[in-house]
Amino acid sequence: MKENTELSKEDKREKIEQQMVRIYKSYQIIHGNAVTKITYYNQLIISNQQSQIMYGLEDTFAVNLDSGDKKGKDKTAIYQNGVEIAIIDENSNITFSQEYLLSMKKISISIYIVLQKINGQHFELPDLQENKEDLPQIVNDEKVSNFTLQKEELDIKKAESEKNNLGEATQEITTEAMKEQEPEQKDEEANMRKIAQKSGRTIEDIKSCSTIDPKEKITDEKSFENVINATGRYTKIFVVAANEKVQGNSRFAFWGITADGQVEQIPGLEERNGVNTGKSIYSINRDGSEVKEQQTAALFTLPNQREGFSVTIGQYGIVETTYIRRSPTENKFIGSSINSSTQKPTTTEVQEFMNERRTTDDELQETIDRTEHQLNETEKTKLNNIDDDLNNDRAIDLDAKITLHDGTVTTLRDEAERLNISPEEYKKEFEQAKGDCFSDKIELIRDTYEDRGERTLESDALDRINRHE
Repeated sequence: MKENTELSKEDKREKIEQQMVRIYKSYQIIHGNAVTKITYYNQLIISNQQSQIMYGLEDTFAVNLDSGDKKGKDKTAIYQNGVEIAIIDENSNITFSQEYLLSMKKISISIYIVLQKINGQHFELPDLQENKEDLPQIVNDEKVSNFTLQKEELDIKKAESEKNNLGEATQEITTEAMKEQEPEQKDEEANMRKIAQKSGRTIEDIKSCSTIDPKEKITDEKSFENVINATGRYTKIFVVAANEKVQGNSRFAFWGITADGQVEQIPGLEERNGVNTGKSIYSINRDGSEVKEQQTAALFTLPNQREGFSVTIGQYGIVETTYIRRSPTENKFIGSSINSSTQKPTTTEVQEFMNERRTTDDELQETIDRTEHQLNETEKTKLNNIDDDLNNDRAIDLDAKITLHDGTVTTLRDEAERLNISPEEYKKEFEQAKGDCFSDKIELIRDTYEDRGERTLESDALDRINRHE
């Protein structure tokens, strides 16, 4: 937001408040009454503590979105220059939108590299008055101080703006953009009604759904429409979850919208062989930083029986869809999340791993075996630890509990203390150690240090003998 320096601070603040009200209105259209407050930052420094990388933003808004869970943490949308540029999730990890990353890449490749290093990292929004000495200061006396408007204040100012028709000239979310959203929402509702009617349900029976672009890449080579063998047939895919009261074998289904606006249940994509509720798969998150066992609500396989999709209801009741590949010898699966209206896209590394030409069936079997072994030792691991490259292994959390082959439980921090070295030093040794599982690595490091100790004792004894001689 570009400010007119001739305006007084009071006038500038008024314009900022008008913009906050417009942001509030736009998020109400998408998220209902989820917005609890909006905070204005004249300067916001996003940093990666591990690498000391920093990225500065000016005139930025943090939109707090109520999770609906009193015990859970809310999400926060970061908003600048009329668009949402990032989301801070419930775990305080920040993820930039693909549109923002690509726009920054066009401006400067160096900025893009910085953003990629920060993307997905832990980030806590600073206190309004926080002023760290080690961060660059770009704030001057001409700027309006950071401030927050709570929901109650936003409602009052929204009512005032609607009554007085304020802010139309400077509205960044244009009327045309708002008008574009309305028919899109109406079209989506109409499609949902068609789906409900065709499946013998009412729209009230549909609990939740997500939408997928058929051209969305699932691997680095194949899109959703390639996987289901329907290239060019659908303009949008709906993954629908019905309420429990609806009768039938499954509460989940995939529907496609054809170019002429017709809806049809995607042929060949259905639950098969009784594989459904309660089936486990090994799920890779969007950037490969976490692999864990996932309980699924429904599992759909394609006619080739080698690939398909897993569907579950995640946090906040949203539909989550996973692309899965099956072990060639067992009824076990490994998969990665699919970019949709409720999920972020996976990284190139994950997409390449899911490519059957890059990770063959034999390699997939070994990977699933390795994953299963590691998850018997701890509750989650990383993509780097289960692939075929032993040189790229990464340490898990220092305090994660690991069950060894003999049944004892330890952590990397405990092991470091046992060997009288720093946790960071042990972490490096763990990553360099060769082994198919965490126990192998820990045992190897223990043996290495025992050998060092024995050689030291032997060397000391020889030194004493030589001195006496």
